[in-house]
Amino acid sequence: MSKVLIAYGSRFGCTEEVSHKIAEVLENQGMETQVSNLRKTKSKEWPLLKEFDGVLVGSGIKIGKWTKEPKNFLKKHKEELNKKVLGIFVCSGYAAKDPDYARKEYLEKAMEELGVTTDMYEAFGGVFDFSESSTMGFLDRRQREWLTKWVLL
Repeated sequence: MSKVLIAYGSRFGCTEEVSHKIAEVLENQGMETQVSNLRKTKSKEWPLLKEFDGVLVGSGIKIGKWTKEPKNFLKKHKEELNKKVLGIFVCSGYAAKDPDYARKEYLEKAMEELGVTTDMYEAFGGVFDFSESSTMGFLDRRQREWLTKWVLL
């Protein structure tokens, strides 16, 4: 049975939700998965890659930037990851409007910058949560409100 690590960094929960959905799909296909939130785990406690046949790394995008933990994870483990089945993904509001642009700007450029070779990559649309229970601060909400209007044009 193949074992897949899904490591992610999520600011507002979309990337976390997508990571768990990917795990569910893979498990339904008979694979074993482990989902790891890199933002809530110290780097010295990140999972050992030797235990996995494949790795998926995901990040949310904010103002065109990855969260730092997934980028650091890819940098730290670049050599080992390039020997495994590797996929990367992002969750971005821009992906809903122009997925090709999001793949190019947020994934292809990241692969080049980080020196990783992937077997697959994808950009998923983001989630804009303006509810009272949202983890967004005031400035984040104002930015998201503006961005949502722009994306929906």
